[in-house]
Amino acid sequence: MESEKYNLRVYSIERIGVMQRKKCFLIAVLLFLLTGFFAFFQTMKVSSNASATSVYPPPQVDWVRTFGGVGNQCAYAVEQESDGGYLLFGNSYLTESSESRIVKTDSEGNVLWDKTLWLVGSAVHQTEDNGHVIVGGNKLVRIDQDANELWNRTYEVEDNQPFFFAVSHTNDGGYVLGGKVHLPPVLDDYDFCLVKVGGNGTVEWSRTYGVDMTYEVVTSVEQASDGGYVLAGYTTPHTGNPVGIDSWVGKTDENGNMVWNATYGKSGIRDQFNVVQRTGGDGIILAGCWGSSLRLVKMNINASYEWERQYGDSGQIIEFPESYSVRQTDDGGFIAIGRYGSEIWLIRTDLSGNMLWSTTCGRDLALSVIQTADKGYAVAGRSPWISTDNSYDFLLVKIVPDEPLTARFRYSPTKPIANEKITFNASYSYDRNQDIASYLWNFDDGNITSIMNPIVVHRYENPGIYNVSLRVVDAEGLNSIYSLVLCAKIPTSISISTSTPSATAGYSVSISGTLLDLYGNRIGNETVDLYYAYSGYEDWNAIASEFTDIFGNFSAAWIPPAPSYFVLKAVYAGNYTHVESSRNVTVSILPYGETYLFSVESNSTVSSMGFDTTNQTLSFTATGADGTKGYAKVTAAKSLVPNLALLSVHVDGAEYNYTVTDADDSWVLLFAYDHSAHLVEIRLDSTIPEFPSLLVVTLFMIGTVLAVIAYKKRAKSTKVPF
Repeated sequence: MESEKYNLRVYSIERIGVMQRKKCFLIAVLLFLLTGFFAFFQTMKVSSNASATSVYPPPQVDWVRTFGGVGNQCAYAVEQESDGGYLLFGNSYLTESSESRIVKTDSEGNVLWDKTLWLVGSAVHQTEDNGHVIVGGNKLVRIDQDANELWNRTYEVEDNQPFFFAVSHTNDGGYVLGGKVHLPPVLDDYDFCLVKVGGNGTVEWSRTYGVDMTYEVVTSVEQASDGGYVLAGYTTPHTGNPVGIDSWVGKTDENGNMVWNATYGKSGIRDQFNVVQRTGGDGIILAGCWGSSLRLVKMNINASYEWERQYGDSGQIIEFPESYSVRQTDDGGFIAIGRYGSEIWLIRTDLSGNMLWSTTCGRDLALSVIQTADKGYAVAGRSPWISTDNSYDFLLVKIVPDEPLTARFRYSPTKPIANEKITFNASYSYDRNQDIASYLWNFDDGNITSIMNPIVVHRYENPGIYNVSLRVVDAEGLNSIYSLVLCAKIPTSISISTSTPSATAGYSVSISGTLLDLYGNRIGNETVDLYYAYSGYEDWNAIASEFTDIFGNFSAAWIPPAPSYFVLKAVYAGNYTHVESSRNVTVSILPYGETYLFSVESNSTVSSMGFDTTNQTLSFTATGADGTKGYAKVTAAKSLVPNLALLSVHVDGAEYNYTVTDADDSWVLLFAYDHSAHLVEIRLDSTIPEFPSLLVVTLFMIGTVLAVIAYKKRAKSTKVPF
């Protein structure tokens, strides 16, 4: 594997002090020229307040989504797919190990799928077939559009392990990877490294660049318009002090040979480039920080500066002000994301870097920003910025478009029902001059309303699908139209019940229920999905999918995998006229020997189930929230109930009323109670023991005989003679 090493040509005022004293005159002249250049350069900079110096008002947040999981979660990249949905790439940091996490959402940020990979990723890039490559550590992984792994590769540079922080595609269908590599013998000596691989991940060449006794990292890489590569990163001495960090940018030819590079820094000031992006033609934009300011630098691949801008409060130190992501917008300007103290900070500029607006949103951390298809913005990162319990989630934030005039609205509730009040809120609309004159609503049911207030309330008398449109007009006569599809539905309810006859091993549980609408009408020819889970666990297993008959009834048979405590769930997904619904029920199954069984269906949490064969008593504990009602349906084999008339139900020792139903070879008992923690006992035989009963009868008979004899003796002694 070919490998070369280059010394940097460094351009910074601080390096001049190392020149020989005999060149003092030359130094003075050079300092004079540089001072003049620096003064001119400073006039190009914009120092702007994050909230007070915006030319236009910032757009509003459209919605915010967080995605939790096991361990700490952090998303470092977001992309919008052709279907309008989003892909988030990040990592799950676990106690024993960590892994990549990829989340696919729809256009509203609702999760469609959520997958993991075995490596800890640091950067991602989309491939031509809508798949992706992910780098992390010294590895490159290729996945398809559904996040299925296709291949992975592990690399070395000069027989040492590199650490990659950047990846990008190349014109020939391959990839270029940027990062750092440790070159012994100095422990903390890391050099910039660049690795070019083919479309299948095979190494074509690798390069390292750096000077001794420094820590140097490539944080971003892009292929330039001439086929070479532009690298951005930072370099620092071995002090570990962040204020000693200097920004670095370099340009190579197509074979990785260094053409030019430059380091920018000032003693005592943290200066760092985190990202480089192509801007069309020969242009590039770099983003990072400079002291307490967020920094953007526009230049070309020939090292010619166009402008530099710094954004922040003049004279105020902002903790961690840097930018982690910058994208060129469709009008040639830029959107940058970073931190303003502990908040997300968005800055929107024109093509010359002049701020159009800036805003902060949420005490979170943002690492990626894109312009979306609707000309709004999407931001990804983690939430919150600081967690008291060290727990973080994936974060996705959608910002509405910032066109001169943009119509937008939301409605609440988000799942309305027929004849319900629905609030339509058009305050999400954006006007740079803040002078929207009217809001024209078309509710698609024959009602058209024009008002000056952005909020309106409407009802739909009939269920159905409605295409609601809004036209906003401002004082200058500009107008914008936006529409959303709304489904006004009828609420539904679903019931689920079980009947568990006694059986031998491999017994079957009968499941049945009914699907109704709000008005009690039975809903036929709809699919109901049935699931089971072990009580206390949330891993649902499919039982069956059944259609309701014309009366809205459904039924299925289920064989439990083992005697245990289960939760059964019936789910109706809904349709364009009816709201989805679901219902859970718990089922506890206890075998008796190898032949008979008891089962308990309840909306309570059932535990400690047992059968006392000596006293012929079934018992269990039923627990539920105070102030609610509970019920239990107990199925017992008839062979275990010698006399139904003697069966009794006791809750905490008190006898309870119940109903009984004949179910083939079983009795089904149903009773209700107020929720709490109860001990329930089903006493199957309440008769007096047989031996004591006979003794009483015998004694009664003996007593009767003795009484008769005594009576006769008395009568004989009192007889009167003739």
